[in-house]
Amino acid sequence: MNTTIASDRAAGCVCDSTGLASRRGFLRAVAAAGVAAGLGAPVLRGAEAGPGGRRRILVVFSKVHHNELGMDYRQTADSAAEAGFDGIDCPVRPGGQVLPERVEEDLPRLAAILKERGLCLPKITTHITDLESAHAEKVLRVAARLGIRHYRLGTFTLPDRRAVPARLREIQARFRDLAALNRELGIQGLFQNHSGGNVGAEVWDAFETVRGYGASDLALAFDIGHATAVLGDGWHAVLQLVRSHIGVVYVKDHHRASRKWVALGEGDVDRRFFAVLKQMGYEGIFSQHFEYAVPGAKGPELARNLQQAMRRDQETLRRWLAEA
Repeated sequence: MNTTIASDRAAGCVCDSTGLASRRGFLRAVAAAGVAAGLGAPVLRGAEAGPGGRRRILVVFSKVHHNELGMDYRQTADSAAEAGFDGIDCPVRPGGQVLPERVEEDLPRLAAILKERGLCLPKITTHITDLESAHAEKVLRVAARLGIRHYRLGTFTLPDRRAVPARLREIQARFRDLAALNRELGIQGLFQNHSGGNVGAEVWDAFETVRGYGASDLALAFDIGHATAVLGDGWHAVLQLVRSHIGVVYVKDHHRASRKWVALGEGDVDRRFFAVLKQMGYEGIFSQHFEYAVPGAKGPELARNLQQAMRRDQETLRRWLAEA
């Protein structure tokens, strides 16, 4: 990349002449930075604030209940409770457990069912990439009324790797009105680092799109599984550099040699990650995802095996957090 590199001390980042980090410059800064000066603890919204300060919440991404098991809302609540979770992270997107066009009817119904079961709904996963996304404002206003304080943004494709700076500038601009609405509603939009061909796979590019906004309005859903898949041991330095904009943590495990998702503890995710989070002061939402295959044909056998897998991974996560 033939650009003039300049130091951005406030963000702990190396930027090109457009104000966007080059990949080479960013990673060089990561390697040298350690804990970047002036970066505070992760910014959390109100759903996880308790009388003694922040509290830890473990939720399950209920895509597994909807896609793999075809469960209704009550069955989802029962399954999450029986697996030991505090609540769910619900997909509110086309084809999701709640359809965006039905959010006014169905999201309050789901929230009420979860409450009956003693569960919370602190976060949803959406298709929203800007305020022009279908039903975007309606989804966010309904969520905010229900006390939901976090939502994951949709994905952003990257058709041409040579066009990264222009693509990041475009995404930043699209976020402007969205960040303003988030601030008005008291809800936090989250950009997930997701491996694959989309923007955000290497974490630095996701960070570049949100770091110009207040972290209470736009932040990262830091996915340690995807970070491990893409960066290996490099997750640690990147985590330190983007720590000012960590809103929620996603948990799943990845085996790099086989390139497969596996049960928590069977892959390459480093459990020391949770000790680092503790040192950083993070005590917010952990959204646990289930992407790996379990034995059993569709039906009762698969449901039973998935339920056991969810409980096992949830118990592993709680043990790692307790030992951190």
